[in-house]
Amino acid sequence: MDFNIKRDDIIKYLDKNYTIIDGEFVIRYYDDTEWGSDIIKSLCVIFSIENEYSKDILKSWSFSNGLDEEGFKEALRPRTLKVEFNIEATNDLMQYGLDVEQTLVTIISEQLAKEIDMTIINELIAIDKLNNTDELLSIIKCIGYGLDEQITYDPITYTPTKRFSSIKRKEIENERNNNPIWQDCF
Repeated sequence: MDFNIKRDDIIKYLDKNYTIIDGEFVIRYYDDTEWGSDIIKSLCVIFSIENEYSKDILKSWSFSNGLDEEGFKEALRPRTLKVEFNIEATNDLMQYGLDVEQTLVTIISEQLAKEIDMTIINELIAIDKLNNTDELLSIIKCIGYGLDEQITYDPITYTPTKRFSSIKRKEIENERNNNPIWQDCF
């Protein structure tokens, strides 16, 4: 019986503090994204429960609030995009007389196309709004991704690899409000 009471208390806590918007857990009071893995850890601490039990309750609550199995998995942690580029590739591009910075913008845009809606970036490129890598990265933040601080290394060449991870809702809003390229076009 105590088991069911605790479960009901946890569900009430989730209902009071969280909602699901666009497949993300959003804190009601801050209107900001929280990763599901962080919610699970918090539930363990607040209610003194095991990790698996906490995950099961969050999953059940998520399903009752419109997420499916795939959506729940995506909402657990930030999504990561992988973009790889190294010095050898830069040298190869330079040998062919290509503008390395512009080529990097093109390559990154192509890799990101697999994960995000590229229509926004394509429109900006078409109207010559993106002139360099920094401007591209600023627009990518407006869409919802930022450079991941964690750098991984290729096990064969030991070259660094940077990744993009989804950023929180407040950061996206801040980027959109302060980015002149975004504001000019949208």
